Amino acid sequence: MKKVSKNEKKNISLPTNELAQEMRVGFLKTEKSFAGVSKKFDSVNARFDSVHTKMDAGFKEVHGAIVKTNESIENLAIATKKEFDSVHTKMDSGFKEVGERLDKIENLIIRDHSNRLDKLEDSILIIRTALEKKGILSGSVK
Repeated sequence: MKKVSKNEKKNISLPTNELAQEMRVGFLKTEKSFAGVSKKFDSVNARFDSVHTKMDAGFKEVHGAIVKTNESIENLAIATKKEFDSVHTKMDSGFKEVGERLDKIENLIIRDHSNRLDKLEDSILIIRTALEKKGILSGSVK
């Protein structure tokens, strides 16, 4: 096949065999170009797959950390509740003991006051009796 300049190409019509040959050559070149582009797309696709795999692993790791954190928070909440329940029980017990002690003190004070009143009544009775014997006081003593 002979070389033709650009100006000559416009005016030349190729025979059918040569046209078919030129088209085949053009298609082969295009196929090679597309093969190169396809390889580049394969390379990009492999990079995306790699990034996807890494991101998946990262997401799983973060999810695992979140689950562990949630479990830790739940365990902390359960432990805190148990401690508050324990404190509540101890406080109830302590208040009950304080109440019992106050009841004992109250009974001692009441008994002491009762004894003092009895002694005062006895003393008044003795004084009344002595005053009645001397005639200073008249009337019956109850």
